[in-house]
Amino acid sequence: MEILTQEKLKEILSYDASTGLFTWKERLNLGGEKKFYSGKIAGWVNSKGYIGIRIDGKHFKAHRLAWLYVYGYFPEHQVDHINQIRDDNRLINLREASQSCNMQNQRISSNNKSGITGVSWCNRSGKWRSRITKNNKLIYLGEFSTLLKAAKARYEGELKYFNCVIKSSAKAYVESCHR
Repeated sequence: MEILTQEKLKEILSYDASTGLFTWKERLNLGGEKKFYSGKIAGWVNSKGYIGIRIDGKHFKAHRLAWLYVYGYFPEHQVDHINQIRDDNRLINLREASQSCNMQNQRISSNNKSGITGVSWCNRSGKWRSRITKNNKLIYLGEFSTLLKAAKARYEGELKYFNCVIKSSAKAYVESCHR
């Protein structure tokens, strides 16, 4: 199977960077007739909320195709949706990111009771616990008597361990306490 290149991608699809949508270009089938989907929006939303597009029998995520279409290569790592909306493939909403950086741009877990990623109540000590994960390793940042102190520790940990903090619930909490 041949590798998908920017040139081949541009032969079969058009990409509108301002809307994030791909549309099929006019192509002929084996009988020399126009394919029925010429001009139609390409892809479907998969079970995880990403847009998938099948090209020559292989499935691709549209955000990775957008990167190839514009920049000419598939990123070494991941393509992150900055606004966390998985089917928003506008170029302004996409960035190349490592796994660790991408993980920092997630919504707060529905199980989270503190409202701050990485901060939880420890019943055993009766204090707020602050932790962070980097490269699948859990880093303990300490236990604190107040939620504010735990949030500060978490935010300081984000600054120390990550060079790509875009959205921080810890930072937002600390700033809201100082208004």
